[in-house]
Amino acid sequence: MKKRYISILAIVVVAVLLCTVFMACSQSEEDYYNDIAKDVEKFNEQYDDILANLNKANFSVSFSFNTHYNAAITRGSKDSKGWDSFENAYNSFYDSIGKEDPNIFDNILGTKTDAQKAIDDLGVQKNAWMDSYTEFTYMQNGSKNFYLKMVSYPSIWENYYDSFIEALNDQSVLNEGLSGDSDKVKWQTIDETIKNKIEYVLKVENGVSNGVEYDGIEQLSAIVGIVSGQMPVDDCYTFTNGNKIYTNVMQAQYITAYKLGEENNVTHDEIVAPEYGTEEWDAFIAEFPDIIKSWNEKADEIFRNNLLGMSDELRIDKSENVDGKYWSGFGKDIVYNWENVGALKITRYTYNYKKSKSRLDQIDYYTEYVKPYYTEKSAADSTLELKGDVYYKSHIVANFEYSDGAVSFPQ
Repeated sequence: MKKRYISILAIVVVAVLLCTVFMACSQSEEDYYNDIAKDVEKFNEQYDDILANLNKANFSVSFSFNTHYNAAITRGSKDSKGWDSFENAYNSFYDSIGKEDPNIFDNILGTKTDAQKAIDDLGVQKNAWMDSYTEFTYMQNGSKNFYLKMVSYPSIWENYYDSFIEALNDQSVLNEGLSGDSDKVKWQTIDETIKNKIEYVLKVENGVSNGVEYDGIEQLSAIVGIVSGQMPVDDCYTFTNGNKIYTNVMQAQYITAYKLGEENNVTHDEIVAPEYGTEEWDAFIAEFPDIIKSWNEKADEIFRNNLLGMSDELRIDKSENVDGKYWSGFGKDIVYNWENVGALKITRYTYNYKKSKSRLDQIDYYTEYVKPYYTEKSAADSTLELKGDVYYKSHIVANFEYSDGAVSFPQ
């Protein structure tokens, strides 16, 4: 008899668990966002104190960060493949200096012409993936007395970036590269990048510098991802407020969708190479790196146009998503309609803070941009369809060092 009761009890327990799981899975979109709003409201009660303490604190924060992006991503069309216009133009030119009558073995083995090998030897970049590097220092004795220094380097081609960072930390690496026989273009580009850095310094006492009023936390917020004011609910996609042993962790992720903007189709000049081995060819090879740089300048026009495609005028409000025009689902199950969406901006804030002291200890701030573009469905199916992919990302991790006394600013 006991076994029968135990079996019945087990069935009841399982039924309750299944019912609970089913109810959790059937949460409505409205309930989902209402729960986020409640969690954000709870955090904001604590966050007010965190911001107030940060405003009056003596602290310093230093960090460096990298921005990685593609400067030539295009949407394309149903009849024209999108993504990297720079790479497409380069490949078209590269193919044009191949053998006029390649035999079957050249096709199988990928044998290159002497002209193609000469271009390879220059070591120029073949796509428009770029990296930029910035160093940042901020010191504060209350938000009305602060020192800010930012050193920013021009964007550099992706495949030069690691060598650039190495040369930045060790001048001898750059000197050796410039005096060597190979990778001339790379090391000359790195040298130009280091020399053309932009340095910005702002030192403020009693909230004023050269007659202009400044607030330190507002200046810091623009870089490191401090939300000055209350954490907003609009576009909040996920929100968690967890605990570690000594520190509380809050993470919020925002996804902003944008309507289609006008595409500014930038085309690259067609390059016609002279005959290999002639004097004209030698002159062409000498000028080729500058030709590629001019292509990158045009690629940068495309990148700026992509940023304009995320203007406030194109931002999609949740109320506009009637009948799933722009997306369907919510939370982790959200699916975007790329036919109508022009771009996405995703930002993720992670704050580590001591709840007992209401003091911010670390910010982890991540940003990425997504753009839809036409590409093949698969390796076996060349039919073009829209897919979304990341073309820009930046990540900052900033640790705050507090001081009991006043922080000494550089002279």
